[in-house]
Amino acid sequence: KENINMGKLSTFIINGAPMSGKNTFVRQLQKEFPDQVVNFSTIDSVKELYKVAGWNGKKDAESRKVLSDMKDYLTKKFDLPFLEVQSKISETLKTASNSEKDMILFIHVREPQEIDRLKKAHPEIVTIQVIRNCIKDLPASNHADANINDYQYDITVYNNGTLKDLRNRALLAMPPSIPLDIILEKLH
Repeated sequence: KENINMGKLSTFIINGAPMSGKNTFVRQLQKEFPDQVVNFSTIDSVKELYKVAGWNGKKDAESRKVLSDMKDYLTKKFDLPFLEVQSKISETLKTASNSEKDMILFIHVREPQEIDRLKKAHPEIVTIQVIRNCIKDLPASNHADANINDYQYDITVYNNGTLKDLRNRALLAMPPSIPLDIILEKLH
């Protein structure tokens, strides 16, 4: 039986300096649309491998450098992060297709060349940069963190206010498939 009311998938690449509020941005949307927002990072499987090797999960300059180097290796040798993103997009699209609800997928990607590659494969992807002025000038321990500003993002979200401000900015960045009346209702 064909589902004529299939949900749509809106995909965003989200980036920003460490501690700029990328995950907080997505979590605010997950609170408002719990069954519709998926949060995925190209570094997730790299973190899992690092934990197997004994990493405690704490992000500091050294661990960020190791994670970046591991991701570079897995990209060069196996193209793992890109293949995982492709799989996550397919999986989330299938979920949307089997539902009447629209799905929103956020993919965390740091490297401008990886963002370009994903945009070429999926031109409908919208890019978001989250900027938090108080931390934007922190020194980067790796090239992925150092090069986040080397890309022209579609949307820039400034996270310089309260958590409610960030929540409202996240809601306003929602795709057109989410009815405006629902977004406006949640803004209050």
